[in-house]
Amino acid sequence: MLHSLSNRVGQKDETRGFVWVKSLSATSKVLSYKPFRLESLSHLRTLTIDMTHEGLSTQHPTIAHLISHLEPSNACLNLNSLTLLGLPRIDCLLLKLIAQRFPRLVDLYLSCTERIDFKCCWACFEDSLGCILHSPVPDDYLNAVKMANAFGTALKPLKYLEHLHLGVFLSDDSLLSSHISHVLEEETTPYAIQNWNECQHCFNRLVDDIRRCELEASLVIAQQLRSLKTIGWSSLLAGDTEARVEQHLNSDDTVEDVAERSQKHGGENGGDESGGNVLKKRAQNDMNDRDLKTTIWIQRIRGRVRVRREPW
Repeated sequence: MLHSLSNRVGQKDETRGFVWVKSLSATSKVLSYKPFRLESLSHLRTLTIDMTHEGLSTQHPTIAHLISHLEPSNACLNLNSLTLLGLPRIDCLLLKLIAQRFPRLVDLYLSCTERIDFKCCWACFEDSLGCILHSPVPDDYLNAVKMANAFGTALKPLKYLEHLHLGVFLSDDSLLSSHISHVLEEETTPYAIQNWNECQHCFNRLVDDIRRCELEASLVIAQQLRSLKTIGWSSLLAGDTEARVEQHLNSDDTVEDVAERSQKHGGENGGDESGGNVLKKRAQNDMNDRDLKTTIWIQRIRGRVRVRREPW
């Protein structure tokens, strides 16, 4: 359609370009077929690309090639929302490329964990894990804080970025594979894949550590990206409604519990919410156990940065 319309405009000797196209969603396979068509989208504001067809070796060349066809029309400078789904990996090379070419982004959503196959059998589940780099810790980075520091540094040119999602797990890379081994060794009926995070043997002892890592990593990135308001991660604990104390992490290294802070300040979100109600609300609004996502909200007051799992 874009090709035929472009020809018509050319025949009339008028300026090429589709100024009415503000949003585009497509797969990398479709866009790579005739990428020169992207040069006509001079007023593009929102771009979503499904990268499911790409592998670890083709991801970066494909993205770089597509971006090169957006630059002639200045679409890179006008774009304020970019979504890349089904990525094989999220690394500094990708983040630096995006930060350099799309300086005015307000919303950036990158994810690779949706490529994990939860719908079939344990064998397919394990195979899908091997096709992506879903957990950068500890193989690529010693811990979540070091990973967040590297990612935050790569994204630092994005001075207008307000909402960021990085779809990787902050838990140890071996957690899922060790869980598979544990389940297959069980003599009883294995856990259904959709209920895998109910395995107390593998996950229960790590819940508090994983939640703490998600807050710490969010705080590190929030300190580097001054305009950031929310940051999301893929989380193996999405949908977990166990009554655990949720914490607020502050940039001065102090930690406050939800219940304690509610009592001190009369429940800053209305004055009458108990710690239990805040926990319940957070569990209902923050987690989505189908897409394995969690969101952290950021507050900035007088140079102090604070993060927690519900809006401030």
